[in-house]
Amino acid sequence: ATGVETARFAALPNQKDGGSRQRSRDGRRMLEVADGLVSVVELPSGRRTATLRSENAILSADGRRIVMNDFLDNGHRLSVADAATGTLIVEKEYPIASRLSLAISPDGSSLLVLHNDNPWEIWDTDTLTRRHGLAGSDGSTHGVYDPTGRPVLFGRVDNVVTVHHVATGAVLSEMTVPIDIESVDFSATGNQIAFQYNGVVEVYEVGSPRLRALVNNVETGSFALTPDGMKLATGHSDGAIQIWDTSTGRLLEVLRGHRKEIVTLDFSMDGTFLLADVTDGTASIWELALDRRPPAEIAQLAEQVGWKLVDGALIPRR
Repeated sequence: ATGVETARFAALPNQKDGGSRQRSRDGRRMLEVADGLVSVVELPSGRRTATLRSENAILSADGRRIVMNDFLDNGHRLSVADAATGTLIVEKEYPIASRLSLAISPDGSSLLVLHNDNPWEIWDTDTLTRRHGLAGSDGSTHGVYDPTGRPVLFGRVDNVVTVHHVATGAVLSEMTVPIDIESVDFSATGNQIAFQYNGVVEVYEVGSPRLRALVNNVETGSFALTPDGMKLATGHSDGAIQIWDTSTGRLLEVLRGHRKEIVTLDFSMDGTFLLADVTDGTASIWELALDRRPPAEIAQLAEQVGWKLVDGALIPRR
């Protein structure tokens, strides 16, 4: 085995009732949301540096901005805070009766917003004001940013995925996939995209209908691409994490350390670490590139995490 669990975080309360974790792209900051509290955690120390009150919150990939969305009797209250200090930057109330969907750009500067029956819009994060709309966004039910900051819309009946220019809203590329899309993930370059639907994950080149890889039996819907898009991690109901080769579709490795369902997976920027979030409220960090470490460091790591070294591989102590 080349993957070993190197850290585990304490349980979040009520994980199944909305508790969640999000990690910054550099792996140095984590956002925990549970029981109406939003906590900022520095990694790897686990030290909490700020606590805010909100039922729903998202963290920008650069770890700089937190956007909170709370339901009111007559609409929504949106708040933006500095993640490093917890300082509130702006707060506004909106009389929006229907669902309000939000995504934050990787640099935290803009928001992708869907509200009422309006098409998707780009808002400025620090002022919560509208910049412009997105062309051809009618009927798209889901919106995300790719790692380069381009808005990506999907969820239309015809399974069309559109990539947009963030400054103008114009369509940059369009692709049609033969599946109903439930969620997506990207490689760090934004050139590869993985779609999940009904227990199946498919990996494509962005803008191309050519299928790169297909993985079945992903019961939990948790999956993540490595930054280079060459590997795919999938989480499972028995706590196992499977690592796949996206060029061949071959199973490379199974990581076992949890007994409960894997909720989310997220790779570090260099693809050597994997963060797993579990339904029992715990989260763990796995190292996936032991072959890059000197033998002395591997032996030291084995002692540190309570595993044993056998023929150059780390395996759990029985």
